[in-house]
Amino acid sequence: MAEKAKAAENGEGEKPEEKAEDGEVEEGEAEETAEWGNDIYRTPIDGVFKPPFGWKYNFFLHEAVEEVPEYVVPWEAFRAIAEDYNLEMQYHKPFNQIWETEKDDEVLGPLSERMSVRERGRGKLLVSDEEMEAASFYVGFCFYKV
Repeated sequence: MAEKAKAAENGEGEKPEEKAEDGEVEEGEAEETAEWGNDIYRTPIDGVFKPPFGWKYNFFLHEAVEEVPEYVVPWEAFRAIAEDYNLEMQYHKPFNQIWETEKDDEVLGPLSERMSVRERGRGKLLVSDEEMEAASFYVGFCFYKV
């Protein structure tokens, strides 16, 4: 036993196992995966969710975006950091709620018509439920310096 300890001190013999850093998968540990989406978008996440930040996923949007790497931002942790810098949250909504509150705005309403999001004359929505679900994956937010 004493010989092994002495050999380890001199850098000889068996190497001690190194502990995996946060976010790394330890040897022998099964890598967890999660995926959600629909027919037009997909967001697979690989890995074990240990640190509060750095959860990478690849966003895919049919006929528009090919596997672009993005990162999950845990909202409450992000908000707490912002508050540490005297930033007060003024606004936070998913895009589908932004659409509902802003679709008849005098500037944004006509813009949505020019972008073929809805029919002219404040008509019906021209995006599918699947497209709205993909848009709702994101949020709009605003902080104010106090």
